[in-house]
Amino acid sequence: MKFSLKISLIILLFFFIFCKSTNIIQSINRNQVNIILTDQKIQFFLPPNWQFYFSSKKYFHLVAKEDSDPYGFMIEYRGLINTTKNQKERELYAEGWYKAIQLNYPQWEYIEKTYEEIKYNDSKIYNYQFLGTFFDGKVKMKKLGFLRFYKDRIHAIYYTSKETNFHQFSSLIKEIDQNIVYDVNILIY
Repeated sequence: MKFSLKISLIILLFFFIFCKSTNIIQSINRNQVNIILTDQKIQFFLPPNWQFYFSSKKYFHLVAKEDSDPYGFMIEYRGLINTTKNQKERELYAEGWYKAIQLNYPQWEYIEKTYEEIKYNDSKIYNYQFLGTFFDGKVKMKKLGFLRFYKDRIHAIYYTSKETNFHQFSSLIKEIDQNIVYDVNILIY
């Protein structure tokens, strides 16, 4: 009896450590895929014909990409716990973010950097944004990035494609970005 109790406790411990849900694809229809990343408290509505990659252990929790071109339009998402307590700490965090972007992409050039406060559900999203270009081999790429502080989360969202095609995705970027839900509260268990 004692041995089976130990085994049961080990299995239960294993379950709580490793069996953690990091995403739910709630619905798929011909118009969109509804993706909820429960640990990050965020929800995306994305095109249904894209490829989706999820990981709780890698740098990006979600990568979504159109399938037509290796350099095609893609979205990358990373969520973190918000440790900042005030505007000065958010600015220092954003400054480090801008520097990290510049260091991580070959021949990175900023086109613009902006900041705004967005009203959202009786609260504020503190939004840092950039637009820039870099090279992937000989292909010039364009990246739009958002660093958003909302309640207990920091959301880093990136939209990337070939520079020559980036303008054609502006309405899709706007649609996806405006439909993001930051207050997802789903109890899984």
